[in-house]
Amino acid sequence: MVQKNNNVTRFGALILIFLVLLGVAFYAESKFQATRYEYPMQQLGMMPLQVQGGWFCVRVLDDTTGNPVKDVYVELDWTFSGQGNDYGKYTDNNGECGIAVPLGSYYVTLTHPDYQTYTSSLKTITTTASTWFVFKIVKGVVSGGVTVTIYLLDSYKKRITSGGVTYLGAYHPVGQDGKIKLYHVVSGSVMTLDVKGQWMRDFFDWPQFAFTVSFTAPNIDQTYTIWIEDKIVEMKEPPAQPADLGTVLTIFYQIFTWLVQNWWIALGLGVLIYFTPYILNMVTAFKRTRPPIHSSIK
Repeated sequence: MVQKNNNVTRFGALILIFLVLLGVAFYAESKFQATRYEYPMQQLGMMPLQVQGGWFCVRVLDDTTGNPVKDVYVELDWTFSGQGNDYGKYTDNNGECGIAVPLGSYYVTLTHPDYQTYTSSLKTITTTASTWFVFKIVKGVVSGGVTVTIYLLDSYKKRITSGGVTYLGAYHPVGQDGKIKLYHVVSGSVMTLDVKGQWMRDFFDWPQFAFTVSFTAPNIDQTYTIWIEDKIVEMKEPPAQPADLGTVLTIFYQIFTWLVQNWWIALGLGVLIYFTPYILNMVTAFKRTRPPIHSSIK
């Protein structure tokens, strides 16, 4: 009986120590979490995070006169690691601006009240020195027309998110939702799209695609689905995207990454799950061995 009580005491002390350590870990995590993201993503090029950066320099000219264009808003869409953070700045009197960014690849979007919006293909900087890019924009705002939405799909009905189309000289990348929006398209005009990108056939095969399709622009806002393998354009919404093996593996990978980053929580949960049967047995044994309560009232 004494031995059993000693075992129960040791086990209770172990549980108490574990709960104290878990509380300390949660407290440390809360303090660490509060300072982990002290610097915003726009400052990744700064020394505190030890991320190498460079200067993305832009010169914007009028397509007709060749003169520099002032007050053009230059927006960079960062594509590093598949994510995007926007960096923006206006051009000066010389039609120039420089933006400090991490080394990598960017889509450049140029907007101005008196000019047509321009989106470039991927532009890459690989040096910490200034890298210059020259763009020409067309004067005159395009009004009216219809909006054409485009999806790129493979034979597995999966949406392509790495690629885009070139229309009237401007490149339009695919969004994270697999969607491309073309605005102010003239109804009845012949739309010629240069389609380029990359898709995943399996984990070891990432083929590229590049082809041209043409079709007549609709009279109303319309959605088109382009099947990249068959090079077929259909005027309809894309089918529902299936949950493939890659999606399942991605979910498991995200869970595993979270467990690794929060190992103390994972360890605590594991210990708690492991000792749950012992706790239940201890409670049951305590109930069985508890002496009856005798009343002193006669």
